Amino acid sequence: MRQTSERMRWISTAFLLFFGVLTAASAAAQTFTGGVRGEVRDPSGVVPGATVSLINESTNISRHTTTNESGQYNFPAVTPGTYTLKVALKSYKTHESRGLIVETQQFITLDVALESPSRVSRP
Repeated sequence: MRQTSERMRWISTAFLLFFGVLTAASAAAQTFTGGVRGEVRDPSGVVPGATVSLINESTNISRHTTTNESGQYNFPAVTPGTYTLKVALKSYKTHESRGLIVETQQFITLDVALESPSRVSRP
């Protein structure tokens, strides 16, 4: 009888340990971030090679990426907050969008239309 009791205690302990590890892994898998993505175009089509910056307005911390051959950019795992998005490319007017609010598990798509180089005034 004593062996049965010890065995049951061992099984209970193993089950609780397994359940605790499983619960902790599940909690760690939850994401508490959002994301920002989009496409950069001009009147003639997509704009590859543009520098896109995402700046946290509270901390002034910035992240940077470059549009791909399809003119797309992506900022995954963005901490919730208020951001400014800047898009720049030589000979184009820099685009700036302020007050972009990113919340937990929110993925914002913000497409940007740059002014064509011929429309940018030069000093």
